[in-house]
Amino acid sequence: GKATEMELGSIRRFTISRTDEVIKGSLQAIAQIAKYGSELIADSDRIMTHSYSSTVVAVLKEAFTKHRNIEVITTRSGPGRTGERITQELGLYGIPITFIDDAAMGLYVSTVNKVMVGADRVCADGKVVNGIGTYQLALVAESDIIPFYVLCETLKFDPRLRSNGVDLEEKEPSEVVEAERLPLGVKVKNPYFDITPLELITGIVTENGLLMPEEVISYINSN
Repeated sequence: GKATEMELGSIRRFTISRTDEVIKGSLQAIAQIAKYGSELIADSDRIMTHSYSSTVVAVLKEAFTKHRNIEVITTRSGPGRTGERITQELGLYGIPITFIDDAAMGLYVSTVNKVMVGADRVCADGKVVNGIGTYQLALVAESDIIPFYVLCETLKFDPRLRSNGVDLEEKEPSEVVEAERLPLGVKVKNPYFDITPLELITGIVTENGLLMPEEVISYINSN
């Protein structure tokens, strides 16, 4: 009766205040990452990004406030086209942007000074889960010796998550291609995420500063 209602009420209040705390903590973390991440961006830098990340938006916005002459290259970012969203947000701040198809990443990466992406998760072995195509971008950046930074709060570090246990979230095949455009029986795959190994990453920018690859795993294990 009454007691249960009161308990439920207090649980609800606790949950809401915990959620508020988490959101507040996350916003504070993003503000710190914006500070540290923007310090890696120099005057007249051109930065490539891939997939949508509110943290990347915060960093580029902060950098643009300091250096008005930076430029950004954004990508379509897979069949989910999340690159359109980040392009719209960055465009609101007046940042000069070039939008390319994912297939052109290798061609354009040599024209940038650094690559910056967000992360959905960082696994126990330091591998980074992010929007599909991030792995390719890391590979082409490495072949052109372009620094590749991941920007994410430590809340996304998951010491229990093995990279071979990540759900890459297979989505609707029709996003990739309409079935009637292909011969019958052709399989269409549409994973939303991929996994980038730590050795392709220059560093992970967190709310506590920049972690070099060799520091990432010890950081995950110590928390």
